[in-house]
This record gives sequence, C-alpha cells and structure tokens, in this order.
Amino acid sequence: MLLISVTNFDAYGQELEPHKCGNGKWGFVDKETGIVVISCMYDEAGKFYKYRTGDVAFVKLNNKWGYIDKTGKEKVTIKYTMNEVYSIVKSPSKREKAEKERADMERAEREEKMRAETKKVIAERTALEKAERERRTALEKAEREKKANSFEIFAKNYVGAKLEIWEKRGNTETYDQWEQRIDSQESTITAEFYKEAERAFIDERSQNFLSRNTTLGNYNSTNKAFLIKTEMHGDYYLPVPDRETQDFQKNWNSSISKRPHFEISDDRLALAGITFRAADGTSQRFNFDPAVKITISEENLAILQRNHNNLYAETPKTETPKQTPKTEPQKETSQPVVTPQPSGSYDIILLKNGQEIKAKVDEITLSEIKYKSFDNIYGPTRNVAKNNAVAIIYANGQREVISSETTTEKSTTDNKMNNQGDFGIGVSGVAGAGGITLYGICGAVRYSVNDLLRMEGSFTYYPTKTYKSWGIEQEFKVWSISLNSQPILPPLNGENFLLYPLVGIGIIGVKETQRDWLRSEVYDIVYFGFNTGVGFDLRLLKNLFFNLEGKYTKCLTKDNDRYWFMGSAGLVIKF
Repeated sequence: MLLISVTNFDAYGQELEPHKCGNGKWGFVDKETGIVVISCMYDEAGKFYKYRTGDVAFVKLNNKWGYIDKTGKEKVTIKYTMNEVYSIVKSPSKREKAEKERADMERAEREEKMRAETKKVIAERTALEKAERERRTALEKAEREKKANSFEIFAKNYVGAKLEIWEKRGNTETYDQWEQRIDSQESTITAEFYKEAERAFIDERSQNFLSRNTTLGNYNSTNKAFLIKTEMHGDYYLPVPDRETQDFQKNWNSSISKRPHFEISDDRLALAGITFRAADGTSQRFNFDPAVKITISEENLAILQRNHNNLYAETPKTETPKQTPKTEPQKETSQPVVTPQPSGSYDIILLKNGQEIKAKVDEITLSEIKYKSFDNIYGPTRNVAKNNAVAIIYANGQREVISSETTTEKSTTDNKMNNQGDFGIGVSGVAGAGGITLYGICGAVRYSVNDLLRMEGSFTYYPTKTYKSWGIEQEFKVWSISLNSQPILPPLNGENFLLYPLVGIGIIGVKETQRDWLRSEVYDIVYFGFNTGVGFDLRLLKNLFFNLEGKYTKCLTKDNDRYWFMGSAGLVIKF
C-alpha cells in the first residue's frame, strides 16, 4: 500500500484509518472501535488528512486515483494518475475544477436516477391503470355474456314480441270478440309462447356443438371428466364415472354420429347427455350428472344467431301450429294474430312483379301491409303498398288474396286533387263592357259530387271605384254570385295539380252613380248571365292549394250586349 503525505494536510483530528479486509481490498474503520465505516472496495487507500475543505483520503481503484471524504463520497473522481491527483491538490484552480466536475457528475447521476425512478413510477401506474381497465372490461364482458346466455332474458323478449302481435285486434274482429279472446286465451297462449321460446333458445344456441372440429381430450382422473374442445361453444369437462371411461371413449372414436341432448338449467343452456350411434345401427346414450352448463362468447353467439336466421330463411319449418280452442266461432281476420306460429316459421307476401317477401306480418291497413323482416323480427317495421301485393301465405298455410278495390279507391281519393270539399279566399279583378275595371276580394266553396264533377259557389265584392271624364264623375260598386259546375277530366287531374273547365250561371249587381255639375243619378242594376271559363289548382301542402281561375259572363237579361271578364287568385284549404 502506498501512503501519501501532503504538507497542506493536517493530521490533527483524524478519526478513521485505512484497513485491509479479508477480500484483499482496502476500506476505512473507526480508529477507536475498529468498525468498518467505508466498505473495503479500493485497491489502495491513504490516511485521512484535514484540509480546508474537509478531511479527505487518496484511494486507488482499477489503477486510477482520486480522493474521498469521510462519508466515502468521491470528492475528485477516481480517474487520474497519482501525479495528476497530486497536481490537483497543489493547485486550487485545478482542485476547484476537478471537484466541480465531480459535483456535476453526481448531479447528473442523481437526475438520471430521478428520471429512472419517475419512469418506473409512471410505468407502474400505467400498468396498474391498464390492469384495472382490463379488469373492468372483463367484468363488463362477463356481465354482458351472462345476460346474453340468460334464458329468462331471451324468453322475456321472445314472448313479449309474440304477445304484442297476438294481442293486436284484427281488422274484422269486434271489440267484444277481441276482449273475449284476450281474457280467455292469454294465459294459455303465453304458456305456449314460453315453451316455444325454450325450443327456439336451444335450437339457436346448440348449433354445430359436436362439429367435425370438436375434439375429445384425455380423461382427468382428479375431476373424473373428459375435456372436450368445441369450435364455437368453448372448452368443457364432461363428467364420466371411472367405470364408463373406456366405453365412452370407444363410442366417441367409433360412432358414425353423435347427438347431443340439451336442456335449460339454472337459466342457461346445458348439455344433459350424448347419444352415440354405431355403424350396425345400435345406439348408446351417456347422461351427464350434473348437466354441463354452456357459456357462449358474445362474438360466437352473434355468429350462431346469424346462422340460425339464415337457416330458417332458406328452409322454413312445415310444422302445423297447434290450434287454440275457441270459445265461439269467430270470423277470419286479416291478421295472423290468433294462432301462435312455430319457431322459425314465416309469412310470404307475394307481389305483382313476382317477388316474394319472407316476413312476419303485423298489420294490414287500407293502403299498406306492415311487416317485419324475418331475419330481424325485432327490427324496424317495414311496409309495402297494398296495391302492389297479390296475396299473403301465412305460416300456418292460410292464404289471403289481397283485394285492390279498397286500395285503388283510397289511392285515387288521396292522390287526386278533387277530394272531398274545400274553401278558398283570394283577390279578384273584373273588366266589363265600357272599359270598367275593378279589383276586390272573393271567397268560394267547392264540393266534389264524384270523381268527375265538382260544384262551386263563389261570392265577390269590388269596393267603390270612381272614374272622371269630361266633367262627369262615375262611381261603381259591384258584387257577383256564381254557381258553377267543374267537370274533372282524368288526363288533367294529377297528384299535385288539376286543370278544369267550368260552366254555370252568374248574378252581377252594379250600383252606378253619375254626377256632373247639374245633376246626380243612381242606377241599381242586376245582371243574370251564363259563365264559362277555366281554372287551375296547384298543391302547396297536403291540404293547401294555390288556385287561379278566369271566367267570362255573358248577360242573358236586358242590355244583352253586356259582358264581364273575371279573374281570381287565392289559397284553397281542403276539409
């Protein structure tokens, strides 16, 4: 060991001294107690000397020198030669630089350590949050799968949808008949729908349970069960007693068919047993006690439901539904709501263009057939125009021919413009013989006698208007009443417009006052005449129209040379 003495060091107050440990390395021990204070990790170590910056000691490690304080902290990094360390100690500027370099290094190490600790804390927190999210997601998924695998929830929706259709009152069913049907049959029908829900639940969930991809694993003697791995339903242990294991495995490997038997247990689908059929025609059934409860994932359940709907859409059942006893004979209704339908059955709507719609018919109105698509019976209600349909073949075999008379009549009545009656108000202008031109307000009431004839009654009032010419002042007040018939020509009658001729009679009253600087005379004249003209209606809204009308009135009484041209424009409201 090399011990260095520097004159600038003061040995007074020395407490620690170098000590060589059993590992061949040097450290420092307390001089009085001999307890190791600074670990034995150096190749060589010198004594501590008191210096103005504190007590320090030279140490050597990996053939490099530096010096430490009594805490073991490097004051100058151990990376110099002995001469360089001695030079640093002798030169205040070098010593200050070396100590600053070491302090910077320590600060960088502390900062790196803090960053590493911060990253570690963040990583741990992120991992915890991720684990919590995954836990919540797994719980939510498990809850959803529990509900999706619940028979009671399935049955509630299934029976509710069936009852909603069954409880609707038929078009030809009186209120008393409907009420009696509901009161007398509802409990029986509900029970039948519930049994039907059981069959539908098992049919839908048990598809391809024992497919070609289903494999039988080894027998677990601890659980006394065979492990079975299915493609869509998951992995399960089938409980088989020890005495039956060889027989079960032999049947599994040699049978030409395997038929699973399912039941509903604890609100879930459960495998109750399997029947194996051998090549010689014999069969053997193994029952599982308890029944193996089946849990299907959300994704696979969606696939099974879609396959189930497609299967029934392609090959419907031909089973005839059980007839429900009736308390009294009832007339046939236009809705298949009295008799429950078997699971997977559907109605067929035959269209005039040859298309067939597979559906569950809900309601038949005067103008349309309301139904739900068979592959989504809980989806939105759809409709098809009744005049586009030929017949409906119900699931129970009943066939109903669709009559287009009512539909055609309603369609014509709804779409044509000459429907029911209407009244209107507007402005009018009149021009008569002698150059009289007046403007006023008018009102009219119209009513359709049938599809080809409409009657109109109108009243017009023209406020006072004064004319002055050559010192003579003429004042006119005019009113008119008309009664016209309006023939409806089909080519001119559209869904949103109507062009029509009109003929009828008119009464025109004129009060004429003539004044000049000598006299004032008043004439009250009533003209009777014959009307001809044309009109035009344009639909603005469902029951609101814009009307233009023009007519010519030829007087039939005195002053036969009198004639009048009248025009009007206004709004008409249908009632």
